[in-house]
Parts: sequence; structure tokens; C-alpha cells
Amino acid sequence: MASLTAAARGRLLLRAAAPKPRFASSCGKYDYDLFTIGAGSGGVRGSRIAASHGATVGVADDLDVGLGGTCVNVGCVPKKLFAYGAEASTEMRDAYGFGWNFKNKYPNPDWK
Repeated sequence: MASLTAAARGRLLLRAAAPKPRFASSCGKYDYDLFTIGAGSGGVRGSRIAASHGATVGVADDLDVGLGGTCVNVGCVPKKLFAYGAEASTEMRDAYGFGWNFKNKYPNPDWK
């Protein structure tokens, strides 16, 4: 662990040390009970659950992508935001036909 530098792509992000009432390393010669590679949704969740049960946990991730993994930072979530934003003007135009007006600051239904 001491050999990791700030320039290293895989950085140690989390070390949750908790009392070990239920978990213990099988041989007692490891720094962690669980070491997770990837701090995406599944990696962080699994690591947090293990730590809550008393495991010593380490997590490494590539900070060039960002904490949270590919989906959250450059994949699924940003794609959805761009797609929904691109459709907003069309949706508002269609809403007029269903009785919505946008004269005020907030849209109001007028279904008379």
C-alpha cells in the first residue's frame, strides 16, 4: 500500500475499518477482508455492506473517470440527461394540445 503514489491510476479511496465481531481474515496476514476494484454502484454498495458487518474494506478506482463508475459519470446517466433535455421543447409543444399553457413562470393545466 505504501508504494501507491498520487499519480497512480488506481488509487485507494476508502478504507473502512470496523470492529471485527463477525469477520476476520482467514489467515490474519492480509490488510483487508475485502478489496474491491471499481467504485461503481455495485462496488461501493458491496463494500459498504461488508464494512457494516465488520469487514476491513479497501476500494480502488480510476479517478480519471470519477468516483461512481462509468455509468454514473460518462455512461447511462449523462446520456439520459442529454436525451431528456433534447426532447423538452417537443414535449412542451405537444402539451399545448393537451390543455397545458406556459404563459406563467410554471406550466398550468387548463382542461376546460
